[in-house]
Amino acid sequence: MFERRIKSISACPVEGKVSRFKGMMKRLREYLGYVVFKYNLFGKEIFIRRYEVYVVAVLFILYLYAKFVGHIGFTTSPSVPIHLFYVSSIYSDMDVGDYVKLDFWGSQYYPEGKKMVKNVACKEGMYLEVVGRDYYCNGVYLGRAKDKDRYGKYVENFKYNGVIPEGYYFLMGAHPDSYDSRYYGLVPRERIVGKVLYVFFWFLFWKIKIFVVTFVSGFVIIFVLSIMMLEVKVWVCGSLG
Repeated sequence: MFERRIKSISACPVEGKVSRFKGMMKRLREYLGYVVFKYNLFGKEIFIRRYEVYVVAVLFILYLYAKFVGHIGFTTSPSVPIHLFYVSSIYSDMDVGDYVKLDFWGSQYYPEGKKMVKNVACKEGMYLEVVGRDYYCNGVYLGRAKDKDRYGKYVENFKYNGVIPEGYYFLMGAHPDSYDSRYYGLVPRERIVGKVLYVFFWFLFWKIKIFVVTFVSGFVIIFVLSIMMLEVKVWVCGSLG
């Protein structure tokens, strides 16, 4: 009986498994290549295939996600100690020490719409004091503004003494040459387009749990499909013998 089992395993029709796999791939190509819509444009027939519809749908979903939920950001600016990060468009509040993405309104140094990543140094309700070119938030020293830019030209610094009004923030960069609120003033909340969650991998794996679930489930599905399509020879033959 044992010998019969060995013979059944050695006689496993591998060619049959390969042909079935090729057949599955052929049906998949036919499914994705199916013409779902066709029209005539300037005397030429245009075909829209199923895979093209899927690609457009995926890109559209990714666009909506980046627009209203969040996106991955990258910067080479030395103003911040981070370069790869996740920008969340959904956030409740910003505290001192948080990094945010700013949609700049434009100046002689940067055009309107320039995106900047800065640190919240002082926020609404806190007392901002400017002594000469030195800045303090609730008595805590923040830094000093330069009197000349990198081109050697005199630059005026932002002057303010009082409580920061609601909906405004004082932003700063980590680099001494950072162009921030020391020069362009308080930033209104509507100009802040997202909160930067700069501990990138920590955020992905602990804050976006759906990412982990999707990754794990996708891996399991691919593994199961691989087993089903390729089928380990001994296991398949043993189950059929």
